[in-house]
Amino acid sequence: MNPEETQKIIVEVSAYAVQLRDGFPYLRFRSDMEAAFRRERLFDQLLQLRKNLWLVAGLFLAFGLMSLLVVPPAHQGLVACVHIVALAPLAIAMLALTYHRRPYQAYARIAPALAVLMGAGLVVVDVVASLDGVDLLYPDLLVFCVYVYFLVGFLFYEALLVNALIAAIGFVVPLAVGVAESTALHHALLTLVSMVVGAAVTYAVEAEVRTGYLNRHKMQQQLDTADRDSLTGIYNRRAFDETLTRDWAQAQREGVPMALILVDIDFFKPFNDRYGHQRGDACLRAVAEALARAARRALDTTARYGGEEFGVILYNPSREYLGEITQTIHDNVAALAIAHESSSTGPRLTVSIGVGFVVPTVERSKEGLVQLADEALYKAKCEGRNTTRFGESSYESLKTGVFRHPLRA
Repeated sequence: MNPEETQKIIVEVSAYAVQLRDGFPYLRFRSDMEAAFRRERLFDQLLQLRKNLWLVAGLFLAFGLMSLLVVPPAHQGLVACVHIVALAPLAIAMLALTYHRRPYQAYARIAPALAVLMGAGLVVVDVVASLDGVDLLYPDLLVFCVYVYFLVGFLFYEALLVNALIAAIGFVVPLAVGVAESTALHHALLTLVSMVVGAAVTYAVEAEVRTGYLNRHKMQQQLDTADRDSLTGIYNRRAFDETLTRDWAQAQREGVPMALILVDIDFFKPFNDRYGHQRGDACLRAVAEALARAARRALDTTARYGGEEFGVILYNPSREYLGEITQTIHDNVAALAIAHESSSTGPRLTVSIGVGFVVPTVERSKEGLVQLADEALYKAKCEGRNTTRFGESSYESLKTGVFRHPLRA
């Protein structure tokens, strides 16, 4: 297998290509890619989202003042109070979520509930006005429905759920306070129609956005040849260093864990001596492919670290996932069934694996993660090879730049 074929395999098995091939009729990617998509999407539209929420807050304040002119005196204070004291602050609270340390998490979890409360507040205002003979019932809900679908950064299912809850509140509350059933039903149907139309448009727009996201990242992988190792087709050392620096800084900001897997082919020099360098090159390409097939999450990065050593950078993995991926690497290499009669681990090619698993802190550096994985790899090699060892508990006491196993020197 030549480098071009290997790189083609890497691209074809990338998470983006697989997701494009499989489609996403329910507007959902695989869990890890879905989180990455939501994060990137929110950050891309963060500035515009803040402008939209400032506009919403301003409109609520303006409507609160306008109610003093159009609502009869008996309920002017209540309507103005709901707009100014409740609705505008709710919009400002949504705005504040966009300044959270991790806005893509905080906003997605809390903003929909705040939007439902705003919709409920509008229902209260409209019902009070209608009981006073002012026909404000539901026109502003229709406008708010548009805002929820298109202007506050919700994805399709979030927007649909929020609008459905608001529509239900808008139907039940008027009936409960004595609004004519025919009037409530008429306005509920209008709201339902606007919801369906808005949902259809939102679905189509989000499907297009998701397709563009997948195509963009797949194309980036294809075009990023400068970061590919010429022999194996996976990422090279430069790309490894850049990715580790970027992911380390991101994980440090968000307080999530990172892992580095170092994989070393057991007794590779004797393999070259026995079978020749051409077989050695073919062996490196095969192992690179096996690693790439194991690291399938959107944020997993597989690279040739140097010689017969490979690195896999994992952003925000679970401890369980690390166990699964390392076992998959061993299984994939075993499935290659490459003969290695000069190995003391058995008649077939094997690999040793060292894993560094930490939560980055400002007191530590990415070099410490590399050293942690390197020492774990060394331990795996000292204990018989063809095995995996983890380095995580000694992270805080690690003295970066000083390898703690003298035999390594």
